[in-house]
Amino acid sequence: MPSRTSRCWLREPLVVFALIGGALFALDHALTDIGADREIVVSGQRIDALRADFQTREHRPPTAEELDRMVDHWVRNEALFRQARALGLDQDDQIIRRQLIRKMRFLLEDTHPLPEPTQEALRAHLQAHPERYGQPPRIRFEHVFIARGAQAAPRAEALLRQLRSAEPGATLPPGDPFPGPPLIAAADATAVHKRFGSGFFETLQTLPPKQWSGPVASPAGLHLVRVQAVFPFVAATVESAGEALVNDVRHFQRERKNAELLEALRGQFVVRRAAPAS
Repeated sequence: MPSRTSRCWLREPLVVFALIGGALFALDHALTDIGADREIVVSGQRIDALRADFQTREHRPPTAEELDRMVDHWVRNEALFRQARALGLDQDDQIIRRQLIRKMRFLLEDTHPLPEPTQEALRAHLQAHPERYGQPPRIRFEHVFIARGAQAAPRAEALLRQLRSAEPGATLPPGDPFPGPPLIAAADATAVHKRFGSGFFETLQTLPPKQWSGPVASPAGLHLVRVQAVFPFVAATVESAGEALVNDVRHFQRERKNAELLEALRGQFVVRRAAPAS
């Protein structure tokens, strides 16, 4: 924190002007001392890239004047980039560091392309992760809803007795309004959880089929449930897993290859680790 004396100095106009003048002199000196990197070459490939970028954005080719402006803009940015680098502004900058690391990772991938996954690799990955590609267990059931309230439990018991004694094919008692149909057709755990809350699907799996059971609680209230059918997990094949499996294997192989390349790169450096400062 500046001392009282230094704060007094900083309030003097001559001192402030001297500091600003010194900073401007240093910057002017740096700007006139670019060094050997004085020539900016706008290559044909660069011009083609600028023209293609304009075409993508505007859906038409640029005019000669528009292209000249784009080239001039690129030259100005290149001059700024080179001067910033000459001043060392790229040193100890975490944003630039992350961008360079990201570009280097892309470069490693570009220079080490991978072959397409073999059938053996696809089958092995599918066997190791069957749950990702198979059809999950599903349940078809119907339910009668009783809204929460002081009489919810006795109403549920009375409705359950009525449902169990009803003749096959009889019209179900209405219960209370609930979003969606009373018959849920072959829903998996994700779909059931979304509508009835966590744990509802797991409870349904424990109920005897073809008979009314419950009540089963949800965040909205109570449900009397009759499980009509339970569909077990269906394993996938390489063919049915399709592009999702292929993409996952590609990603897995790329990650493994990248780890090998990074380990080899790290091995080219001598690492000395200092003791903690505190």
